[in-house]
Amino acid sequence: MRRRTLQDDVITLADMARGLGLGILEVDPSRETGYGINYENDVFMIHVHCICMSDDCSWCGTCECPSESTYFLVDGKHVSYNQWMKLYGEITKDLPIDSYEHQEAAKALFERSEFKHDPVCDFCLGEGIYALHGGEPYKGAPNFWYKPRNLKAWCGPGGWEDLEWSARVEKGEREGIFRHCLDSMLDEVRHLWRELRNVS
Repeated sequence: MRRRTLQDDVITLADMARGLGLGILEVDPSRETGYGINYENDVFMIHVHCICMSDDCSWCGTCECPSESTYFLVDGKHVSYNQWMKLYGEITKDLPIDSYEHQEAAKALFERSEFKHDPVCDFCLGEGIYALHGGEPYKGAPNFWYKPRNLKAWCGPGGWEDLEWSARVEKGEREGIFRHCLDSMLDEVRHLWRELRNVS
């Protein structure tokens, strides 16, 4: 099967990640190959699909809001998660879990309920370390950020093949974005080369 090229109509971000990775290796051959490349300049940022789960990682954070920031409204009345679970248990206690009646009782409670979360942690607010690399509330830092359009993409469980975009990207736009990112790296190489020539 033929690999897609820039001349093809469709280029995926996975293709872009591979291509940008190769371009970054041209700039700095000491870096890791493949998707294991982190790079940022004034035009774009690309970061590995990180799963380090470190508290100080802009890409791996999760909600750290206190439990009281999560609650339900049932018929407009504020109830805690534990109170909601107690209510659920009372409504369904005499009903076999796999019965139609159980499903209907649970459905009726869900229809009366509204889940609420009042964000207070940096991850949920998109602040602190999550704001350093273009992070957004409830998402953390993106794995790809095209800064001129503030276009971002986050890797899902499937990595680069499973992306969530901040905005719709038309098929024809992807090649232009990719070329602009590559050109920005070439501009950096040219600038460094001129500086080196001036020093010698």
